[in-house]
Amino acid sequence: MTKITREEYNKALDIVEQYHQQLVLKKADIILFEQKDWTYWEKLNTECSIRLKNIILSNPHFNLEDMHERLFLRLRNAGRKTWTEFIELRGR
Repeated sequence: MTKITREEYNKALDIVEQYHQQLVLKKADIILFEQKDWTYWEKLNTECSIRLKNIILSNPHFNLEDMHERLFLRLRNAGRKTWTEFIELRGR
């Protein structure tokens, strides 16, 4: 059995700590991704109309990227004009 020096032990602890920090950061990224609904959209308070803003705020459980036309048009007060505005602001 080989003897482990204090220096080797400390290096190993540093590696374990770095690995732990990576896991914590990855978990934080996953949590932020899961919580990203469309009420956190940066264009919400600056560029969109009041009608579109009200549609978004009254339906907070939807995700910005997953929104498609059929689903959007089912929302209260949503129409073709607000859908077109949403698509232009979203960028696709």
